Amino acid sequence: MTAELQTLDTVTSVTVDVVPQGDSAVTVTSFADLPQNSARDAVERAGYQLVGAPTR
Repeated sequence: MTAELQTLDTVTSVTVDVVPQGDSAVTVTSFADLPQNSARDAVERAGYQLVGAPTR
């Protein structure tokens, strides 16, 4: 999933906190606003599902 998110133009870093058999967290840092649909598409291309609301 990291690779798919890093292809987005404004993304500067991606950190994944994997929780086996639980809800894992992904933190995406961007130098400009990142449309939620772009992040959702990248996550789904990687075979995962985006849940929850983005935070700033």
